[in-house]
Amino acid sequence: MWRLPKEAFERLAEQSPRTSLSLARLVARRALSGPRRLQTLPATLTLMPCGLARIDMRAFGEQLLRALASRRPVLLDHASFDRALGAGAADRTARLDEEANGVRLLEALEARHPLVIYVADPVDNAWTRRCIRQADRLLRIVSGDDPGLSEAEIDLAAAGRLRPTAREELVRLLPDNTTSPTGTAAWLTERAVDAHHHVRLGVSDDFGRLARLSAGRPVGVALSGGGARGMAHLGLLRALEEASIQVDLVAGTSAGAFIAAQYARGGGPEAIAERSIAMVRKGFFDPTLPMLSLLSGYRTRTLMARAFGDAQLEDVWRPCYVGANPLRVPLRGNSWVFSVRSSEFLM
Repeated sequence: MWRLPKEAFERLAEQSPRTSLSLARLVARRALSGPRRLQTLPATLTLMPCGLARIDMRAFGEQLLRALASRRPVLLDHASFDRALGAGAADRTARLDEEANGVRLLEALEARHPLVIYVADPVDNAWTRRCIRQADRLLRIVSGDDPGLSEAEIDLAAAGRLRPTAREELVRLLPDNTTSPTGTAAWLTERAVDAHHHVRLGVSDDFGRLARLSAGRPVGVALSGGGARGMAHLGLLRALEEASIQVDLVAGTSAGAFIAAQYARGGGPEAIAERSIAMVRKGFFDPTLPMLSLLSGYRTRTLMARAFGDAQLEDVWRPCYVGANPLRVPLRGNSWVFSVRSSEFLM
């Protein structure tokens, strides 16, 4: 290790530009080759309209601003950037003096505000590329029924402009009357993202959850296994609700996974208790020859199929993580599978 005073380092940089270039390359190489660090408190958040359906980004941005009010955010879009630096400033990147003015404006905003929200355009242009470069966390906003990629998304994937330490997440906008999301797996197949969220524009709780998750301040609970103890977790969940503590993500093992998955789908503790007790009363104790286990598991699999049907883990309102083996149960010619994507574990 070699320690230099600031003045000596500046003289060295002036006298030997090659040394500064070598140091910059070394730092960049280490940043690119090292492990991907997940930032818990992002300073910049980029909203990028994606997919093939038109999205009202103004309404979405205003809802998210209200939900993030405690972090004193500021929102910057194409129009507000032009108002600050002159008409067409967001589209001009050729002149160095204009680029320097833009950099100074963004540096000043990020210095004054704990969180800066950039709103990209739905096309691949100079402003969209600037928003992506600035992002600590990029939210791809999609809507509609067609999971196809927009041209801007295709260009983003080809160019790879997102910084290596940034997170990329999918936000799927749903109608306000949606009770349970469906078909999310198709959207995730098209996009390599670190996480995904389901949001209804008219539901403030959805935006509150998205705000806490995207700002790195979610509240999560982990439910343990242990047979009947899984039911005891419902008392904990009810106590949290009575204390006005919003649970943003949930995890569970064994019996805890059974409760966690139901809670993640949007059920309240009372409804889960009533449904679970009714199912358990029908019995799931099916002893067998203890070669591998005391129970055959047939009744347990039937119980799971009765509780979840053909539901997929990608289609729950709260991010859910379960410690259990995937179960496949023949049911009326179909099969029920608890689908767990690898991306679900990258929280």
